[in-house]
Amino acid sequence: MARRTIAGLFLVMCLFCISPAHAFIEKCPADGAQAQECVEDRIDGLLKWSSSGGIYAPRLQAGHVDGMRGMIATKTIKKGGLMMSIPREMALIVQDGTASPFPWLLSDEDWSLAQQEVQLAALLLYHAKLGQESKWYPWIQALPTTFDTLPHWTAAELDELQLGTTTTELGFRSEVDARAEFSGSLYNHFKGTSFMSSLNVTQEEQDWALSIVFSRSVAVPRPVNWAQPVLTTLTLLVGAAVFAFSPLKKSQHSKTMLNLTGIALLFTLGPWVYWFLINGASQPGGEDDTALLPLFDMLNHDARQEGSWLKSSWTGSHFQVVAAAEGFAPGKEATISYGQKPNEAFLLHYGFVDTTYKADFYSTDLLEHVQQQYNIPEDRVVGLAQAEKLYKAVESMSLKKGGAADEVPKALRYLLATSKELKEVEEQSQTTGQWLADILEYRRLPTPMTPFDYITLSDSTELKVQEASLQTA
Repeated sequence: MARRTIAGLFLVMCLFCISPAHAFIEKCPADGAQAQECVEDRIDGLLKWSSSGGIYAPRLQAGHVDGMRGMIATKTIKKGGLMMSIPREMALIVQDGTASPFPWLLSDEDWSLAQQEVQLAALLLYHAKLGQESKWYPWIQALPTTFDTLPHWTAAELDELQLGTTTTELGFRSEVDARAEFSGSLYNHFKGTSFMSSLNVTQEEQDWALSIVFSRSVAVPRPVNWAQPVLTTLTLLVGAAVFAFSPLKKSQHSKTMLNLTGIALLFTLGPWVYWFLINGASQPGGEDDTALLPLFDMLNHDARQEGSWLKSSWTGSHFQVVAAAEGFAPGKEATISYGQKPNEAFLLHYGFVDTTYKADFYSTDLLEHVQQQYNIPEDRVVGLAQAEKLYKAVESMSLKKGGAADEVPKALRYLLATSKELKEVEEQSQTTGQWLADILEYRRLPTPMTPFDYITLSDSTELKVQEASLQTA
């Protein structure tokens, strides 16, 4: 215990020796030739460091595409081909249930109470403060120092998004505000710890670390603990060997015993071999750790690359990035997909929107908006609820590039129709001729809502339907 305390004090003293304010990222000039030269030098330093550390990306090189830095293919990368391999020891990783990596600065109790993203931000801050003493110094120096994510927008800029029409929009705005306030509350919570005082961490520096983690961290598979299946298999093999070379092997039960041993081996080793072949050395329990992966974080997003993935190698010693879609030709930017998310999520977490994303969607509670805007009576909403599909279509509407679902205008016609129009629709739907026509047209039994598939209401009601759709969109 005494040795651990003395070692901790020595390390803290070393940290104070780095500089009066402790080492941190030296910002490049804001613009001009010197700024470009500074950025390029740091990228070159990152690439040399990555290569010397065993990060394998022989078909990629750093470059700029449309003013943004990224990775360019220098040779053909086929679909399913390896884009990059990153040794586990080159990644910053945190895992639930582990002790504090610097107990002299942050107690095990405080560490265990923090979520993985906060733990990873603390680990990043610690190495940023070490400066050149840190193994990750070249990578840290190449990390961005400014961010365009929504928590960094001003209140006036956020107001331009007009996130105040419905409960869904207000909820999203609250999420943005909560993320922006999180750094302040976290700083106040930990400012009394040795971690903050000894390293002289400012709130701006903490916000930088959190922003890096929120925008660049990924879930990585936890390595498999092979001890259990290996020991079980070895025990069965030793038992089988002892039995095979013993006098018992000549007994009438020998074949039965050997067959039972073979079956036991199959059921014990088989599932592990199958998982190993499919997933590599990842945890069958589905448990993931949170990590920052140098060089991997330079791969930009492209929704068309859905199917690219990050996996663990068979030995668990490397993380591998596999290409999707049609791969990449020489000279083309190599990208991955950040997932199927609406553009609001991309803007919140990464600071960009994908204008080419065909599956983009906007979700809102259209029903609430229409109720407030047009004073829809409650009995009309209750009536719509009887048609579950229509009710759900407007209760949480997903607006895609191709427009809203077909059920939306149908539901709006029912909600916005006058009492007289509703009565006329009801009378029309009850006629035998129309009932038969509906069956022939829609190949299903008609319901009270069926006429709203084809009926045209008054011009004023149809105008309200269009207005309700456009205002929410």
